[in-house]
Amino acid sequence: MKRIFIGILAMLIVIAAVNGSAQRVLYSATKDADALIITGAAEFHGITVTGDGTNAITVDIHNGLTTAGEKIAPTLNFYQSATTKTQTYSVNPPVYCGTGIYVNITTSGTISYTVYYSN
Repeated sequence: MKRIFIGILAMLIVIAAVNGSAQRVLYSATKDADALIITGAAEFHGITVTGDGTNAITVDIHNGLTTAGEKIAPTLNFYQSATTKTQTYSVNPPVYCGTGIYVNITTSGTISYTVYYSN
C-alpha cells in the first residue's frame, strides 16, 4: 500500500511539473509605429495588424533590438480595403528570437498592431 501511495504521489508531482511549465502566449501593448516588442530570448507566434482600409502596410519582423537584427520572415504585405482592415500573420511552430523582437512598419496611413510571443 505504501508503494502504491508513493507511486501515485510521484505521478502527481510529474503531472504538476509538466502542467506548471506550460508555455503561455503573451501579447504586446497595441503599437502604432516601429517598436521593440521584447528584449532577450522570446518566441514569435504572430502579429495582428489593423490599418485604415486604404493604405497598404508592410511589416518586417526582426530577431534583434533594431532593424539591424536578422529578419525572421520575408517582408509581410497587408493590402487594405474597406472590408479588409484587420489581418493576422501567424507561425506554427513559433520562431525563436534569441536577442529580442523588433517590428518595422511602413505605411502612409494609420495603423495599430499587436504582437504575440512567449518567453
